[in-house]
Amino acid sequence: NPVVLSDVRSGLEGTLVVFTQTDAEREALHRLLDSGSVLLWQAAPGHGVDDMYVAVSAATEERKGLATDEWRTWQLPVKQVDMPVTVGVASSAGRTWQDVLTENATWAEVLSKYATWEDVFLDRKIGA
Repeated sequence: NPVVLSDVRSGLEGTLVVFTQTDAEREALHRLLDSGSVLLWQAAPGHGVDDMYVAVSAATEERKGLATDEWRTWQLPVKQVDMPVTVGVASSAGRTWQDVLTENATWAEVLSKYATWEDVFLDRKIGA
C-alpha cells in the first residue's frame, strides 16, 4: 500500500487564467506581480468565488497569436492566504483601510478628522 502524507486542510489553491489585451495592461500586470505582495482578489458577484487574499507564485505569460499581437494569456498559480497585517504591508503605500478602522471607532469620527480622501490616505488631520 502507498504511504500517504497528510496535513490540515488549508486555503484554496489553483491557477487563475488572466488575459491582457494591450501592452499597457501587460506592463501594469507585471508591476502588480513583480512586488511579490499578497493581493486582494475580488470576484464578481454570482461567479461562485468569494473575495480572498492570494499569493501568486511564478506566473507564465504567452502570446495569444502572432508576434505582433498584443494579447497575452497569463497562468497565475495562486494560493489563498490570510489578510496582510496593518502598517508596513509591502503592497500598501504605508497606510491601509485597516489603519483607518483601527484608529477610528465610527465613520463619523473619520469624517470629523479629515477634509478629503487624500487627507485620509496621507493621514493629514484637520487642524494638524
